[in-house]
Amino acid sequence: MLENCPSPEVLRESLNAHRLRLESAGPGVDLGTATAVHVRLMTVLERWDSFGPDDQEQLADAVAYVARLDDDQHDTDSHDGLDDDARRVDELLQRLHT
Repeated sequence: MLENCPSPEVLRESLNAHRLRLESAGPGVDLGTATAVHVRLMTVLERWDSFGPDDQEQLADAVAYVARLDDDQHDTDSHDGLDDDARRVDELLQRLHT
């Protein structure tokens, strides 16, 4: 594991905290997309130990991006606020071949 890379447990906690913030943000948030993004990342996190250091770092970076509300496209500003998160996860999964 990378020295500065968060553990899978910390990454899961980040995603859970993000989900809770989204659920309390109001009806404008696309919870379906949020759930899909979170489930996909949580599933990949289950395989953490099968990834090399570079892949673990990319996975951690993707989780950190998704867990931020105020990323490239703020998650709660519009119904499509999670589209950038979904794209980021798609790109990660393609790189990891999952």
